[in-house]
Amino acid sequence: MLLPANLLSIVEYIYTIEVLMKNSLWLGIKRNSLHASFGLVPGLLILAMATGIIETDSNSVAVPYWLFVLMGVLFTIAGISALLVGLLSDQYRNIFGAIILIIFYIIALWVSAGPGDRLFIGANPVMGRFVFGVSALVLLGINVIAWRMVFSAWRIRFVLLLLVTFTTICLGVWWSQYTSHIEQDELTMLSIVHDKKTTSNVYKVENIWDFPFNSPRALAVDSVGNIYVSETYKSTGDASRILKFDQTGVFLGWWGKGSETSGWHDATSSETPAGIGREPGEFVYVMKIGFDAADTMYVVDRGTYYDRNDQPNFVGLDVIQRFHKDGHFTGFLFDKAAGWTAEYSGSAEAVLTEPTCILVSGDDLLIGSYTENRLSKFSLTSGQMLEWFGKTVTGQYGWHATRTIPASAPYFGTEVGAFNGIIDCEMVNDRLYIVSYNSNPVIGVYSYRSGHYLAGLSHDQGHKPQEIIVDDRYNFIFSDNYAGSLKFFNSNLELVDSMQLGPGGNYFAVGDFASSAPGQVLFIEQQKQQLYELTLTDNFFE
Repeated sequence: MLLPANLLSIVEYIYTIEVLMKNSLWLGIKRNSLHASFGLVPGLLILAMATGIIETDSNSVAVPYWLFVLMGVLFTIAGISALLVGLLSDQYRNIFGAIILIIFYIIALWVSAGPGDRLFIGANPVMGRFVFGVSALVLLGINVIAWRMVFSAWRIRFVLLLLVTFTTICLGVWWSQYTSHIEQDELTMLSIVHDKKTTSNVYKVENIWDFPFNSPRALAVDSVGNIYVSETYKSTGDASRILKFDQTGVFLGWWGKGSETSGWHDATSSETPAGIGREPGEFVYVMKIGFDAADTMYVVDRGTYYDRNDQPNFVGLDVIQRFHKDGHFTGFLFDKAAGWTAEYSGSAEAVLTEPTCILVSGDDLLIGSYTENRLSKFSLTSGQMLEWFGKTVTGQYGWHATRTIPASAPYFGTEVGAFNGIIDCEMVNDRLYIVSYNSNPVIGVYSYRSGHYLAGLSHDQGHKPQEIIVDDRYNFIFSDNYAGSLKFFNSNLELVDSMQLGPGGNYFAVGDFASSAPGQVLFIEQQKQQLYELTLTDNFFE
């Protein structure tokens, strides 16, 4: 059958147009694929992780999962938009652009007004939130203009209503969390917020305990399993104090300056926390907590606190406070000449400068100092200084008599036996572990009795240890501020596993460690303000 010439021409024309369109679409996609991959690849990977297709450690995710999904959508839409450049009409390009803008707005709004703490590199949290808040307002204005270009007026009003609703919810949640520490004492116990199973063959996260802590720092466990957590003072409305819980998480009470009295307040007390102080039972900045065999509590309390802008504020001398296990105050240690004393005097010759760690061994009390670059040994009963551990200016490292301090001050150095700021210390049997991440080694292992160097982690291995805990088989865990993680090492100083907690880059994740039982480790996650409970598996002890 023959077709009329004009009909044949139409068929040929349609076929030609179809071929050109297919080739144009294919060529366009092929041409744009490289640029589009920068959005599509990360976008699809983020979506796969957020939806569980790719397994991730939830401790490495610092945002809510809905926001995680939104980030994946943002990259994916940007990738699709780049892939179809030149192939979409103006209306569709505007729609893609408007969606990307509103996602940017939601992210900026969450960072500025969402719940939880924020860590901004080079800026304090208040300024960081303010900058993102201004950015969110600017993006809101841009969104109004963008959506006006895409949709009619009633749809603009609908979108604006959604934005205002989201803003109100974010601000309400953030304000609720920000003020929650005021009602803290109405709570009676720690609550389990997460029961996490991990794929690690070295550790298992048993529980994450939640309590509205206010800038937690020190952590300790006594002989019967009671848990002690210190809170730090940042600004008016805060309080520097120590909270006590039993081993099941029931809140028992707190030490600190109260609205009427200072010292111990049980859970039924009607008193409210009242900031900081230097009277017995009052604190400025609790750095560490230790216990002796009788469960006497020793509190390392610095006389300088850091406000929300990380600026130092001097209140008084650094001290050690001592408390009987029934809670009452029994003495200060701060004066070189006096030893333990019942009263504080700011005019004394300070025996401590920036103390960072505390150890109790038999009748000895050991205090590490960041600025003095030494570990000082005191009599547990008299409080008199006996000797110190470090390196003299003449090159001898180890233990030195107290009388050598004026003539041979502790040497500021980075080699074995010398310290450039002691950060933390631990002791198991005769082994003394000293953390000084500006020195080499960054973690040194010494004999407690002889002072001889045994082993250590060198600075060139790339670790920046902060807090450390050691078990009775000399395996140890430390928090690494370079990586924002925990590092697990065996007794041969070999890295066997790690646990990601934050993004790295000076992420001060762990306030302190404590052990509640053999193979059980507790730690305070400072940024999330939660208490983690780990169980170490048999693989860690091999």
